[in-house]
Amino acid sequence: MGRRATNNLNYVEYEKSLAAYWKDIADSTPLSSEEETELGRRIKTGDLDARNELVKANLRFVWSVALEYKNTGITIGDLISSGNLGLITAAERFDETRGFRFISYAVWWVRQAMLQQIAEYSRTVRLPINRVELLSKLKRYSDDVLKATEKEPGLEDIAKEFNVHLSDVSRLLGEKQYPLSLDYNHGDDERNLYEKIPGSESQQPDEILDKKRLADNVKDYIADLEEREAEVLRHYFGLDGYNEIPLEKIGEKYGLTRERVRQIKELAIRKLKHPRKRKVLLEYWNEI
Repeated sequence: MGRRATNNLNYVEYEKSLAAYWKDIADSTPLSSEEETELGRRIKTGDLDARNELVKANLRFVWSVALEYKNTGITIGDLISSGNLGLITAAERFDETRGFRFISYAVWWVRQAMLQQIAEYSRTVRLPINRVELLSKLKRYSDDVLKATEKEPGLEDIAKEFNVHLSDVSRLLGEKQYPLSLDYNHGDDERNLYEKIPGSESQQPDEILDKKRLADNVKDYIADLEEREAEVLRHYFGLDGYNEIPLEKIGEKYGLTRERVRQIKELAIRKLKHPRKRKVLLEYWNEI
């Protein structure tokens, strides 16, 4: 059997295995919060069946995250494998007493595992020179077709143009970002891949969730104020994604004097001086 036939056969088998995997997890039923809590208690006692049940119920989520990184050079199957290991880690570390849903905790571990694999792969993988040349020709052809027709060519058109098998074209399109640099930006996120990889100094997921809950409480308290009062506090303290700006600038924005803005700020703060609210607000502002 020739190399091309062998490669095509391997590709078909790979596609079949992914299809079979999806069929296995497609009918998985999401767990309720109560079920997650009970499984979390059992996991703490060393119950592997409970861990596996929690993991199995969330495998579809790993698949969805893997699709976000499908053009980074790693096969979907390998991304899923890494993500599943991250999911297992999350299940073993899950603390059901903190009041968070499991998937909110697990997403950090799943993404970390995938990004680590992408980073390690990018340090070692290089395309053979003949494939680099072919990819260069493919890009020029795609650009020419796009300029002439305002449409990108389909896989069949590319395969016919370069006299290669359709499955080879599919793999080449998956490879066209090799070698993947750690400066590579994925999607709309301005951070590069290196900046996304969690280091030892990174916040752990339970820390992140604690701060998120704290911020959500602050948003609820601020939302109870009059709209003008809430806006002044958001601008003055840099809340809810607002930039922190001085009283003078807030006044300019709303056509008010600095003194009037100060009065609104003080009034809003007095309304928030209930002991419980005050404690939460002080804790939040110390964090930021």
